[in-house]
Amino acid sequence: MMQELLKEFSDTLRILNELSSSPYGLLLCISGKGILLMVEPALVESKFNGNFTHSIFSNSKSIPTIGTLAVRISYLGVPITSPITLRYPQYHIHILVFGWLLCIFGLVLASFATQTWHLILTQGAMYSIGWAIYCTPFLIMLNN
Repeated sequence: MMQELLKEFSDTLRILNELSSSPYGLLLCISGKGILLMVEPALVESKFNGNFTHSIFSNSKSIPTIGTLAVRISYLGVPITSPITLRYPQYHIHILVFGWLLCIFGLVLASFATQTWHLILTQGAMYSIGWAIYCTPFLIMLNN
């Protein structure tokens, strides 16, 4: 039993070694961890919804719009970003980094929001557009 576990562990280390030696391997490992950290707009929306009920936004009836917009734009944006990403494979890394920065920028700006429409634009729209841009080249590079 212990030998099987050690063999699986050594196989995993070998695969990680092979990935890190390929040009895109390290980027794919880092991007995969990035997707885990920035999992999905739906999870971000549910995480922050609890904060909105105990803050300056507690009287707003537009809070569900933020999550709905974040989820819908991210799902509907991938069919738009896929053809662009497939057409320009030499820019996969650039597209990925741009989407990642847009996600981060959207969440940072959302932390400075004082009105609900600020959250709708930053956390609802900007974050989900960034996620759709970020996720597409990552998934395409995994296929290759």
